[in-house]
Amino acid sequence: MLLLRLGYVVAATASVLVLLASLPQWLTLVTPERLAREAEALGLPFAPLSVCLIVAGLAATGSWLAVGALLLWRRRDGFGLLVSLTALVTAVWIGLVSVPDETRFLGPIGYALAFLANFLSVLGLYLFPNGRFIPSWSRSLGVAFFFWNCLGLWLAITGGSQPDLTLISLGSLAFFLSGVAAQVHRYAQISGPTERRQTKWVTYGIGAVTLAWSVRILLPVLRTELQTSSTPAGLLFADFTAVAFDASVLLLGITLAVAMLRRNLLGIDLLINRTIAYGVVTGVLAIAFAVLTAASQRLAAVAGFPSELTTIIAALAVAAAFVPVRNRVRSVVDRRLPPRALLALLFTDIVGSTETATRLGDTRWRQELERYRVEVRRPLRRFGGREVDTAGDGFFASFDKPTVAVRCAIEIRERTRALGLASRTAVHWGECEVRGEKVSGINVHIAARFVTLAEPDEIVVSDATRSEIARDGVEVADRGRHTLKGVPGEWPVYALTGR
Repeated sequence: MLLLRLGYVVAATASVLVLLASLPQWLTLVTPERLAREAEALGLPFAPLSVCLIVAGLAATGSWLAVGALLLWRRRDGFGLLVSLTALVTAVWIGLVSVPDETRFLGPIGYALAFLANFLSVLGLYLFPNGRFIPSWSRSLGVAFFFWNCLGLWLAITGGSQPDLTLISLGSLAFFLSGVAAQVHRYAQISGPTERRQTKWVTYGIGAVTLAWSVRILLPVLRTELQTSSTPAGLLFADFTAVAFDASVLLLGITLAVAMLRRNLLGIDLLINRTIAYGVVTGVLAIAFAVLTAASQRLAAVAGFPSELTTIIAALAVAAAFVPVRNRVRSVVDRRLPPRALLALLFTDIVGSTETATRLGDTRWRQELERYRVEVRRPLRRFGGREVDTAGDGFFASFDKPTVAVRCAIEIRERTRALGLASRTAVHWGECEVRGEKVSGINVHIAARFVTLAEPDEIVVSDATRSEIARDGVEVADRGRHTLKGVPGEWPVYALTGR
């Protein structure tokens, strides 16, 4: 993991530096002569395709930089760093290859980053969205594509000022299409309903990039008059395909960002809106404190009061305003970013707590309850669970992933047993409303009803949870269909096998 993080820092730093150095040269490639030829070919006083090329290229680059930064902020495990690095080098790749036949800036470092982006984009298709090679043959293709990219990089560096990489490009396209096929197979045969909902729009973006990249690589191979960039028709064709490609990459970046923010894709949940809210509150109060301090000190100088006293008064006024300002900003943020997220909801409590409390007495029961709470909170912290509520001997916590919630439930059960107590636990996976620290919605009520169906030392899960954890090898037993108080219909119930 240390080597992975070190590699991320080196590659990300090189990507940003190359991007900053290449952007001015990239913008100057749209020369006045080129603009004049395009305007003449279209019979217009300006060159719209060249303008669109600049706008689309910069927008696509910016969107992928934002995706990379978002992933680095919220997910720093191995797969999160891989996807974040892919986004960063993709941003560089767009800047380097957006203008056809004009990428003069490419030197050894530029070529290395371009081929790294090429490799990571295909590897991402083999691994997306959970970091596993699905289907199994994609692992072998990933290794083969790595060596294919190494061959292409060697030819690019040793092939002179304008190396012919047509064969390498066609091979890369073939590997890319195999990655698209892997995604189609995963979506149709492997993904559960939640994962399909998360990746649906990203799949459309992948389709757009596939079409645009295929056109960009395949049509120049035909060597027709349209592909000769020295002619007006060839110039228009080159600019049009470049704009279409940049637009498709921009679309993919937008769909990926939307899926992460709205559908909890890659574990990027809507608790981001809490960060935005507190960030805005901090900025507003800092400005208010500075203004009040300056104004109070000016008044103090006129009236002859001590400046320290006026500063203390200003600080107290800002502190008193914190809660109402925070609540107001949070409500605005919640309206702009709908506070809904897919969460794994865990409910657990002690079986027979009333009888145990009567047997032990108030003092001993209070001590036992404190020990129990300490033991439950340890696995919650370890597995990244958020403690939503605690009432008596019961806990309500939320997790980003069902498998993690189930593993936490197993450890809670073992720790509770070690105390000589029996617990019952339920895990349900569903969409909830997230407002600050509070989690609410019908799925919270469903999860609370499920825990009442569990036997002593049993962990029950809903059908939605079962479909998500089955791919991770977690085995369950069918406990039949049950009615839930206040919830219409009958619900399948499953219990984790093994004790």
